[in-house]
Amino acid sequence: MRSGAGRLGALGLRVALLRQLVQRVGPVRVLADVARLLRLLAQPFGDLARAQLAAGDRGQALSTFGKITSLMPESGVGQLGTAGVLMINNDYPAAQRELKKLLDVKPDDLQGRAMAIQVELQLKRPQEALAMAKDLQTRHPKAAAGYLAEGLVQQE
Repeated sequence: MRSGAGRLGALGLRVALLRQLVQRVGPVRVLADVARLLRLLAQPFGDLARAQLAAGDRGQALSTFGKITSLMPESGVGQLGTAGVLMINNDYPAAQRELKKLLDVKPDDLQGRAMAIQVELQLKRPQEALAMAKDLQTRHPKAAAGYLAEGLVQQE
């Protein structure tokens, strides 16, 4: 374990290297490269969280998905994963809130919309689920998910 002074020294070195990089290529380029790197890392971090979930560590998976959301909110990976864990935990109102955040960022997310329909059904709100299924069909007419969701709603 590093001492406090060792950690501060390592942080200072990182800051110095970042400053040199910004001076050399410019802040816009550095920010663009960092954004690109974060987009590339969304999927491996999502895989890590799913492995944690598969190992039965729901708390750690929620934590990892939360970190993904805070670092890369536009990827949708974190919100989708968090909603999935919340659904496993039968916390449908919290899953609904997380899916709303996802759909605010990525309104055409097929998987997010399909999960939102499942949540509405679990919350015993078939009319909302049916409206969402119809909307999904409009947004993704060639995807089976909207039509399957409509069938599930009609079975309820």
